[in-house]
Amino acid sequence: SVAVSSAETALDGVKKEQQYGSRTIQNVLDQERDLFQTQIDLATAERNLAQATYNALAAMGDLTAEGLNLSVKYYDPAKVYNSVKYQFIGF
Repeated sequence: SVAVSSAETALDGVKKEQQYGSRTIQNVLDQERDLFQTQIDLATAERNLAQATYNALAAMGDLTAEGLNLSVKYYDPAKVYNSVKYQFIGF
């Protein structure tokens, strides 16, 4: 993400300035905190996107194994019904 790479570049700059005495360790720690917060914000945005995508799929009725193209055996309710419709309970 652009924000994360910008925060990383800013941290590198602050670290170099600290080596030459124009920044304090506190400035470096503050910049590291900002980078960490930017990374958290990116992860949160990615999670929100995934959640919104699944919510949209659920609203459209496509949040199924078939709708997601999962490589699993699909459940066929008609097939299951036909296999048990003449069975008595407990037999």
